[in-house]
Amino acid sequence: MKLKTSHIAAVSILGGVIALFLISAALSAIFGPKKEPEKAPEKAPAVLVTTTLIQPELRPATIILRGRTEAARAVVVRAETAGPVAATPAREGAFVRRGAILCRLSVDARQASLDQARANQKSRQLQREASARLAEQGYRSQTQVLQDQANLDAANAAVRQAEVLLDQVNIRAPFSGVFDRREAEVGAYLAPGGACGTMIELDPLVIVADLAESQIGKVNVGDSVTATLTSGEILNGRVRSVGRDADPQTRT
Repeated sequence: MKLKTSHIAAVSILGGVIALFLISAALSAIFGPKKEPEKAPEKAPAVLVTTTLIQPELRPATIILRGRTEAARAVVVRAETAGPVAATPAREGAFVRRGAILCRLSVDARQASLDQARANQKSRQLQREASARLAEQGYRSQTQVLQDQANLDAANAAVRQAEVLLDQVNIRAPFSGVFDRREAEVGAYLAPGGACGTMIELDPLVIVADLAESQIGKVNVGDSVTATLTSGEILNGRVRSVGRDADPQTRT
């Protein structure tokens, strides 16, 4: 089979390109720049690692609430007997101790009743002693001695009753706290049960806060709490009670 002239020309051109490529590669290997040998990568310095074994422990959750302070208890102190107010020794808003006089009623005839009861008590006492001596001598029966003793007991009870009635003119503080508000002034007449004033107890101080229903299970009676007052004072205490009745409006 005879090759055509065009085929011969194409083969000649391809042979020339290959020869040129081989000659160029040979010249580059002989006269070209020599490659430096690659250096081995340096090793990174060793790093010391310190480990600590931590034991698992329970950590209490912290809940931040906004609350308000309240008195531990507030009591309206009332008169036990009737009479006009003669004095108001306690200053409104002052701290008073338990037993301090808040209002004093007029004594009226109560002192005279006490004096009469004591005089009768003394008479009954002398009569009882005389009966005992006569009974020892055989001039008084044992029944009469017992009757005189009963009379003396009644006289002692009358004195005690008169003392209580006299002391009731002094309306006293039932506990230590602040005499928050006076209800009666000098000259006012108080019937039994009439209000002298209001006592509030601030020690211990009660702080009330609203808690979301979703958080109610995280708070228990006796848990430790810390309160920061508006004055900046920090108080430590414990949960005294947790309400169980939710507000339908706020769900707290």
